[in-house]
Amino acid sequence: METVRRLINEPSARVAFFEKQKLNIIFYTVGFAFVLFVYHMLSDGDFSFLLTLGGIVRMFGFGILMVKFYVQKSATGISLKTLELYSLVFVARLCSILFYQGYLPYDSSGDWLYQTVEVISLLLCVAAIVYVLVYSDSYVAAEDAFGNFKYIPSQLGPIILVVPCFILALLFHPTLNKNKLTDTAWTFAAYLETVA
Repeated sequence: METVRRLINEPSARVAFFEKQKLNIIFYTVGFAFVLFVYHMLSDGDFSFLLTLGGIVRMFGFGILMVKFYVQKSATGISLKTLELYSLVFVARLCSILFYQGYLPYDSSGDWLYQTVEVISLLLCVAAIVYVLVYSDSYVAAEDAFGNFKYIPSQLGPIILVVPCFILALLFHPTLNKNKLTDTAWTFAAYLETVA
């Protein structure tokens, strides 16, 4: 609360804050403007636009992660296991939405934009994995506690999430594509993203 009071009362504190946060302010402003542009110009405003909006926000998040890598030149605080799971999510989802129409938004954003956003998200995710490997001196695998369970080696932790999600996707999946492989892939991506 004291920081907010200082920002309100001291012009020099405001200038310093905005100077320090300039890149974030630009990034969020461009992201917000992009969402508005897509909604008003590339979408029919239908409820299914929320699927595209979710993809755009996810892509935006991976974009911010890339900016973090570029600015800080460090992989501190990044979970390589989560990035690996997200790359698996994108591959599974793209197997379903690139060749079939069943899981695409019904509005015009599902014609090409949603697929493009998912491909860009996959590329950003893979690039983030590469950056973690490039800045491996700052990545501490011991602190990447994702999937650490009592009797399971840390490297195998994500498998504890992948296998049940895949089994559930095999057993319980919709049939919008009328293709067992792509229906299962889409459902697997949805289940895995929920726990990743």
